Amino acid sequence: REFLNKFAHVRPEVLHGYVGALDILAQYVLEHGIQLPSPKVIWVTSAPITPVQQKKIESAFNAPVYDQYGCCEIYWLAAECPARNGLHMFYDTRRFEFLDDNNRPVPNGEYGNIAITDLQNYAFPLIRYLNGDRGRRLNKRCTCGCNLPLMDKVKGRVSETFTLPSKTHLNGEFLTTLFDNTPEAVRQFQVHQLADASIVVRVIPNNTYPNLDETLEHVRYTLEK
Repeated sequence: REFLNKFAHVRPEVLHGYVGALDILAQYVLEHGIQLPSPKVIWVTSAPITPVQQKKIESAFNAPVYDQYGCCEIYWLAAECPARNGLHMFYDTRRFEFLDDNNRPVPNGEYGNIAITDLQNYAFPLIRYLNGDRGRRLNKRCTCGCNLPLMDKVKGRVSETFTLPSKTHLNGEFLTTLFDNTPEAVRQFQVHQLADASIVVRVIPNNTYPNLDETLEHVRYTLEK
């Protein structure tokens, strides 16, 4: 509440913060019906933002949300512009490579391990630095007119693979998409595999969502299938 009071007094044009922190702040604003002056833009960083988080933050602050990619070792790697065609890689000061597990380049459009070379750090050069993230280069130019090349939104850190009793491998990245078609249905969810190989999906529901039971049943059906 103290932060929001200061926000209303200062009326900043830009709200910049970690995805998780702004998600919690937006939830508080919506639950308490707080009216705030709208910034021109909200710039999020530190984690991939989900569609439900983006919609929530935009609703709370009545302003567009744009994604920014960086890491502790190398700040300001890429950012989304208003055209939202992907993230512009800051290629004048950073070099990106997308590599397979043998450190060979993957074709454009395919996901690979992100390797970064920082062209500004003369004190402690980082060359082909693997930061643990996965992403892909996009085969298109942005309609905004900026010539910096585009990458897709980062998929996040190296994900776990679930091994089922049938020895089938279930890609962890697929599990992050369970609620992509109905992002408003849940606030958060977690997928946990137990020692007996069974899978538990824990959900913090959005109780105002009209078809919650139907959505949860569809997710159950998808996993069973």
